[in-house]
Amino acid sequence: MTSGLFTRVTFKVSVETQFGDAVYVTGNAPILGYWKTDKGFKLETGDGQYPVWTGQALIHSGFSLEYKYIILRGGEVIWETGPVNRCLKTSLEMMIVDDGWFNGVRVGVQTASPQHVNRR
Repeated sequence: MTSGLFTRVTFKVSVETQFGDAVYVTGNAPILGYWKTDKGFKLETGDGQYPVWTGQALIHSGFSLEYKYIILRGGEVIWETGPVNRCLKTSLEMMIVDDGWFNGVRVGVQTASPQHVNRR
């Protein structure tokens, strides 16, 4: 569980990757590595889940988060394209952020207290 000082954020994005690729979130928060690609927050995928990559991070409540997804492929960093960063204002104890596809448009944000989050 978290205290009222943090928001539990679940990042969710669909990314077509190659074997050996890794998907990260990087941005303006400590857990996201302050935009340093080697310090980003690693997402996970698995059988029956691919191409969806997810990860859960604790971020200060009330924080104006800016971030992008990246793919690490054999030492190369592939950034999401576009001049605008993804943005999120954390506010509640839990948030599920469905960012759709890599380089795509956000699908939605679900917010709830821990006992009301739908775990699929």
